[in-house]
This record gives sequence, C-alpha cells and structure tokens, in this order.
Amino acid sequence: LKFCRFMGLINSNKISSMTSFQKMIAANVISKIKYQSNDRVIRYNILVDCISLNPYLKTVLSGNGLKFKFLCFCKYINEFKNYLIINKVPFYQLYPDINETKNKELKLPNFFEFSPCVFEFSTESSIPIKEIHRVGDLIKKFNIEI
Repeated sequence: LKFCRFMGLINSNKISSMTSFQKMIAANVISKIKYQSNDRVIRYNILVDCISLNPYLKTVLSGNGLKFKFLCFCKYINEFKNYLIINKVPFYQLYPDINETKNKELKLPNFFEFSPCVFEFSTESSIPIKEIHRVGDLIKKFNIEI
C-alpha cells in the first residue's frame, strides 16, 4: 500500500514520453511481430495439410485469425487422446475442465456433446518447426482399427 501511494506521488497527472531505450525495445518488438505471425501461419498450415489427409479428423475453425492454436475434431475421443499421449504430443481439451455441475448450470447441451471431440494444438512461433512436422506426421498416421 505504501508503495502504491509512493508511485502515485511520482506519476500523478504527469504524462512522460518513452526513454530512448524504451523506444528502441518497442521498435524491436514491433519489427518481429510480422515475422512471428508468419511463423504461426506456416505451423498452422502444416497441421491443416496433415489433418486433411486423415479421414478420422476434421479441421475446426479454419478461417481468419492469429493462428496461435489449431483445433481439430475427432469422434474417436479416447483412441485419439491415448494416441497423442503415447506419442508425447502436447494437446489441450477444454472439456475436462468443465464438470457435470457446470453443464447443468450453463445449459449448453451441444457444447457438452461435442467439446470432448475437440483437440487443441499450439502453433506458436516458439515451437520448433521440426516438432510441428513430427506432430503433423503423427496426425497423418492416426488410424482406427475396427
């Protein structure tokens, strides 16, 4: 609390410009944004191409966006989840985070019916392209033996 009061005294009603160091860092970050965005699009498109080759998987929401993550739909939930875990593929599912109590409160039957089928994969530019290719190859090879 004392610190907040102290900062309030220093910065009260005064607008100051950025220092030359802050300007240099900001310019550096801005120059990298387009580069990182292109990296995400490349990673995203690799996964789209791989999923399009697999009849058991479908792309979800492949429209315009920032391409931070890739969503796919698979009705073989347990088989696909186990396949990803065995092959050490990082993924996320929203569904396990929402329990039956929430289901009754929210009254979203379609969400709770289909959300377990949606798998999320990161396409951040920080993920090495070699890892994206590995994940893509595994996605292509996913198969259900009936």
